[in-house]
Amino acid sequence: MEFNITKFIPSWCSAVMDGENADGVLTEQFLKSASNEFDVTSIHTISLAQQSITDISAIARCIGLERLDLSHNAITYLQPISSLTNLLVLDVSDNKISSLCGLETLERLEWLNLAGNMIGTIEALRSLVSLQNLSSIALRDPVRDVGNPVCMRQSYKMLVLKLLPQLHTLDHEIVKGPNAEVFVMMKEIKEDLAHRNAARDEVSARNVAAPAEVPDDLFMVKRDDELLPAELHFRHSASMSQQLNAKGLQLISEAKERLSATEHV
Repeated sequence: MEFNITKFIPSWCSAVMDGENADGVLTEQFLKSASNEFDVTSIHTISLAQQSITDISAIARCIGLERLDLSHNAITYLQPISSLTNLLVLDVSDNKISSLCGLETLERLEWLNLAGNMIGTIEALRSLVSLQNLSSIALRDPVRDVGNPVCMRQSYKMLVLKLLPQLHTLDHEIVKGPNAEVFVMMKEIKEDLAHRNAARDEVSARNVAAPAEVPDDLFMVKRDDELLPAELHFRHSASMSQQLNAKGLQLISEAKERLSATEHV
């Protein structure tokens, strides 16, 4: 399941909090002000993004939290979050986190954004192995081009999926489920075109330096040959999309028929 945490955050949660936060310590009063709640245990959704927070000890008392945004702060540890066993959505992107100790107790967690931190090894993700409801993780944000040191390892995605086979989405890309095959094919098309464009540029450079007696088109990539694999990929992905759409329409039609039959009983 793919979440966009912003749609869960009421507008008043994202407002600038009352009071100062110069020392970076999150306090109970700070939490009440941000959530407009009289009791921190009543807070279900809160955004604490961009508040220069370094110490999140007070968050441990928010045991009713289901959706928490701590992005764009200076947090280095997550241990206080271990008591938030109702948490479904957690965004701690753009912090200074290198260890995930404390998250192993979050059995209900479904969506986790870790992009823009300091996670350096696959082993650091072992705290998440027991979280069977966890279906989406982001270690890298391809839009903003921020990640973690572990993302520099070429095979990191394969290793993450081996460690966490329950994932459906990794780095905002679908890796499992009914749309995964189409997503992968479209990605392959993009990579194939990029590779062929690079090859064409290389051939063009070689062609400029070729002796005069060599035919001009000897090193040129033929356009039909260049586009054929991408075209086949595209047609296949389009066919898959049509099949998925047809299946969806069929299911909707069947559901309507069952509903109509029920109403006439």
